[in-house]
Amino acid sequence: MTIEAFPWGMMQWIEQGHKSLGISFAKMSLRAGCETDLHMHDNAHELLYVEEGEVVIEMAGIAKGNSDLWQKKTLKAGGKIALQARRAHKIINEGSTTADLTIVYTHHDREFTAL
Repeated sequence: MTIEAFPWGMMQWIEQGHKSLGISFAKMSLRAGCETDLHMHDNAHELLYVEEGEVVIEMAGIAKGNSDLWQKKTLKAGGKIALQARRAHKIINEGSTTADLTIVYTHHDREFTAL
């Protein structure tokens, strides 16, 4: 397992690049009052599942003829969301405790593009 540290918390990679299945799988810990960078994954869809805590997902909206919409969705423990590839998003922990998430990417070598 590989652990990556960030100012907002950490990613613990359980499976970073399973080529035969085409997935990557990680556990994320997002500190209270912190947020990830606004980003997208050009080559991978992403499934987020909140194990503990509560997070807000800010993401580019999807609507016919209007790609400038911005959406927010609050997820509590047990909540999940799927994000399409190339959909800008960030994860925010507005709470007072660390939020723990499980994240699955649909590509063994998912790209990360900071926006």
